[in-house]
Amino acid sequence: MQEGHDALISSLDGVSDAQAAWKPAPDEWSILELMDHVVTIKRFLVALTQHMSQGAWPPGLTEAWQEESAQDGATVARFTSIAEARDAADAAHDALLAFLRGVTPEMNTEKTFTHFLFGAMNFREWIIFERIHDGDHGPTIARIKSREGYPAG
Repeated sequence: MQEGHDALISSLDGVSDAQAAWKPAPDEWSILELMDHVVTIKRFLVALTQHMSQGAWPPGLTEAWQEESAQDGATVARFTSIAEARDAADAAHDALLAFLRGVTPEMNTEKTFTHFLFGAMNFREWIIFERIHDGDHGPTIARIKSREGYPAG
């Protein structure tokens, strides 16, 4: 999980706020919008895994959140600078690691929450998902950087 986070964060090295805000096309994410999404999911996973390990879902989470329309591209966090997004990603990652360090064999693994592509997963599987999620979005940042029109600086 740390390797995935580190790769994602290192993909932001040298990215200016102007570059982070640049959109390859009107219907595509900028790097900053992508980081809004990444942080949203990291924060969501902190709450989800903590509650699921106790046999519950976070307050306000309903069955409807298991649908693709609720999950795909979910974004709540909004940042105005790449430094702010990086710091928030690091903080959410640190919170997930802190939870992970406290995992015990007695924690509930029966409670599941359904991912629209991967199916029903318990809290341990959602932690593994975080590695996949970061691993998916690091290369997306590289693709944005390689697009025609990406600002020089």
